[in-house]
Amino acid sequence: MAWSDDAPSMDVSDGSEPSTPEELMETSVSDIRASSVQENTAVRETLTQFLDESVRQRYLTELGDLFLDTNTPSSQ
Repeated sequence: MAWSDDAPSMDVSDGSEPSTPEELMETSVSDIRASSVQENTAVRETLTQFLDESVRQRYLTELGDLFLDTNTPSSQ
């Protein structure tokens, strides 16, 4: 099979891909920043949910203890 001049070009640069190392590095840095923001948001949501549950449990425990303290007859 012979190579012909009308064969499609192997150049994959269509303008959307970075062509220089500087552009590639900038794209990589922005991708890392975006993924870091997503990870930080997920961690923040998980931590907030955990803290909300922890505070809720503590509040309910203290409220229950207070309720038990006020409803038990005191021995005087």
